[in-house]
Amino acid sequence: PEVILFPAADESLGSVGLVWRGPKLNDLYTISALHVLMRMLKDTSASPLAQHFVERPDPIATDIDYDLKPFHHTIIQLV
Repeated sequence: PEVILFPAADESLGSVGLVWRGPKLNDLYTISALHVLMRMLKDTSASPLAQHFVERPDPIATDIDYDLKPFHHTIIQLV
């Protein structure tokens, strides 16, 4: 794995965020599908992202969250 250092007031805490440009705001079908997909990927301890990052002997993260922000094109954010 690659280690990336970044400055913080408390080095025991931190977060990493990934952002993608999403569908247009009026594409409600795709936006709803993305909500369902992201919930499936992260909402329970059995979810794939939780299993890979949180529920492991040496956790990489304590939590995973997502958001779909409503702009002209939506913003998909995974933190």
